[in-house]
Formats: sequence, structure tokens, C-alpha cells
Amino acid sequence: MSSPLLLAIVEMGGYSDFIPLYRKAGFEPVKVHSLRKAQGWLKKNRPAVIVTEFHFDPELRDRMSNLESLFATLQRFAVEAKVIVFMSTPTGLASTNSRPGIRCTPLSITPSASST
Repeated sequence: MSSPLLLAIVEMGGYSDFIPLYRKAGFEPVKVHSLRKAQGWLKKNRPAVIVTEFHFDPELRDRMSNLESLFATLQRFAVEAKVIVFMSTPTGLASTNSRPGIRCTPLSITPSASST
């Protein structure tokens, strides 16, 4: 039986490469460096897990962040996928407030010297 797919979307990086950790956890990781490449990949593949970054962009006209486009694609092509979002705030911790069906667990990620 093949390993479940894990899509890692690393647009900004600045933290450790978790690909070895994903493999150790039993996933077959695929890394892309843009949301557009991720959307194209999702049209052809069905991952069990997607790991991505959150970044707010006030310049976007019709969205608040990079996640709206990703979630629209997931609704069509990968409804069953679990999503893990890396998020930074001025204090370094993500909010633990959650909505029904969404679990938010703050984790501390140490920035790496090299960007991925």
C-alpha cells in the first residue's frame, strides 16, 4: 500500500525543512513554492494532509490572505484533506480561538538560518 500524500506549500519559508519529519510520519511529501503550483497539483492529486503558511496581505482586493484561494480549491478537489497552517503573530503565538470544526493549536517554530 502506498503512503498517503502530504502537500507542503512553502511560499515564504524561514523555518526548518519538515520534509524528513513528514516522511518519518509515514507520508509521501510533495513541496511546492507557490499557491498557483499547489492549485495545479491539487487538480491532479488528492493529498491526505496539506501544510501551508498564513500570510495576511492588505493589498489583496477580494481576499484577506493566501488561504481563501487554497480553501476554494480544496472545496472542489480535496474536501477530505486535513489542513495544517503555520501562522505567526507579533507575539509569536497563534490565537487558540476556534470555530466549529477548526482546531487551533499554538506551536513554537524556531526560524532557521536558511530559508526554504
